[in-house]
Amino acid sequence: MKPRLAVTISAAVLTAFLIACGAPNRDVRNEGPQATDPADTSSATTAAADTDAALGETLNIDEEARVTVTEVDTSVESDNQFDEPRYGGYASAAVEVEALESMLVTVTDFKLIAKDGTAYKSMLFVYGFDGVLEHQTIKAGQKASGLVIFDVDPKNLGDGGQIEYDGSAYWSFK
Repeated sequence: MKPRLAVTISAAVLTAFLIACGAPNRDVRNEGPQATDPADTSSATTAAADTDAALGETLNIDEEARVTVTEVDTSVESDNQFDEPRYGGYASAAVEVEALESMLVTVTDFKLIAKDGTAYKSMLFVYGFDGVLEHQTIKAGQKASGLVIFDVDPKNLGDGGQIEYDGSAYWSFK
């Protein structure tokens, strides 16, 4: 095997290993309210596994973040005339993430799940939408908000569905 090929393969294996080992196990537990600033009067609840919240409800995820999904629009238009949705349409979720400790905020933490069980991943590279949630690191006390965009089959969303955050918390919409 040529040295360059061996180095490339080794680098790919090492990268895959680091990604797999570096991903935290985000077990969400129903342990009652999280410790917060006594002056904080927010109504966040701690998410239990498979928590199903209403839009606008704030959930504490682990001891890392407070997440709120405020609105879901199942039929949004892109200003980008060059990209067509793969599944027929776009949907958006307006979200806010408040860090309880330093964390990475990214749209890939979110999924849209139709009533029939079809799961749609969020779109990482989005053009033609204003106010999209940016991929960023925020510190404790900081907030990030914006839209998460999904490429969806509009026919699957007539009965509503759920927005999922990191496999541990869900917000239902109709």
